[in-house]
Amino acid sequence: MKLLIKNINVIPINQNTTLHNMDLMIEGETITKISKTDTNINFGDEVIDGTDKYIMPGLWDNHAHIFDGEYLPLFLANGITTIRDLGNTTDYVFELRDKIKNKKLQAPDLFICGPILEGNPPFWGDSFKIIKNENEGKKAVNELSKKNVDFIKVYGTLPKKIFTEIVKESNNKNLKVTGHVSKEINSIEAIQLGQTGIEHLDNIFTAWNESSLARVILVKTDIKDNDGDWFWQKASSIEFDEIKFKSLLKIMKEKSIFFTPTLIQEEMTGRLNEYSDLLKDDNLKYIEKSFYENEWKPDKYDLWYENLFFIYKNQSRKLKELAENSILLAGSDTPNPFVIPGISLHEELELMSKAGINNYEVIKAATINGAKFVDKDESIGTVEVGKIANLLILGSNPLKDIKNTRDICAVILHGKYISKKELDSEVKIYK
Repeated sequence: MKLLIKNINVIPINQNTTLHNMDLMIEGETITKISKTDTNINFGDEVIDGTDKYIMPGLWDNHAHIFDGEYLPLFLANGITTIRDLGNTTDYVFELRDKIKNKKLQAPDLFICGPILEGNPPFWGDSFKIIKNENEGKKAVNELSKKNVDFIKVYGTLPKKIFTEIVKESNNKNLKVTGHVSKEINSIEAIQLGQTGIEHLDNIFTAWNESSLARVILVKTDIKDNDGDWFWQKASSIEFDEIKFKSLLKIMKEKSIFFTPTLIQEEMTGRLNEYSDLLKDDNLKYIEKSFYENEWKPDKYDLWYENLFFIYKNQSRKLKELAENSILLAGSDTPNPFVIPGISLHEELELMSKAGINNYEVIKAATINGAKFVDKDESIGTVEVGKIANLLILGSNPLKDIKNTRDICAVILHGKYISKKELDSEVKIYK
């Protein structure tokens, strides 16, 4: 099967440029030719006119939780051809990954870690894998390795000794470790112990821990808790340990640390005190009502969310420096409250751009950098001859305006052209 895209503008991502008026040939699932357009060449089993359009690598959501896969068509319709699942509660994710890999299901490629490894007591109850000692940590890594996971996800509930054993065993199995920072250490120490990736901006600073890189200054309020026993406190400022922060930037650069800030998740969680306004979002038509009417409904005082938002906004001032000294990954952490699958990744890219990161680096964070994390950058993540044809066709150039990643005309998934009409037809509308 040969697919020819005629006269299209190529955004290759292996360099910061746009190649105008190109022909792109795909044979099977592989890009076999990229050359200046030639009106005399018009052969292929399928020929697509790309005039005035742009083609770039398909997007990666590098931090999502897909659970039963119900929203996979919504991811694909938003130009996402690869998902890094950062923790699933059932073994169905392994079956789902294999179905996609074997072309039995048209959906984004999945890279998975299986269950999150949690300490005892766990934050998420019995939803994930609870590790009570070092031997259990080693055993869990071995079990997951046999299931061919792509990496290991750790959580902040793990004590330092157990965390260290998990990282050591993961390294023995050639598995990268990403996730939260252990409650007993800071992000610098986590990297020194062998953690390869850090998820979420707040895990960089762990501002509530004694070993943190930042300290939240709180002031008393006249708001009492439900029992009237104590008064809520309001975050008034943040003090950053600039010496530690500089040390962090240095070690992140030296160790090539992957960093997924998940800005959209932190922003939306901080805005849950605007719940009634958030319910007006038209994109909620893509989500089951039970999510936003029950699971996403705020369960704490408004001040709790105001504090979270205040901390997030202050920490995000450091994002540009963090991005310049790490391998930045774009991930949404969907389906957290009002973080809608597929759509939220575009919101993440826009928040990165607003933080001062140039659009080329933002796009890399949602394409080739994800491929680097799973050691697939030689085969996917850029528009080059010999690469797998997971591609996105847009009506306008995202290097000029990052919002143009939303201007989707078609997706090419493993060499198969899928029009916007077909993409949208697979998306379920709930209201």
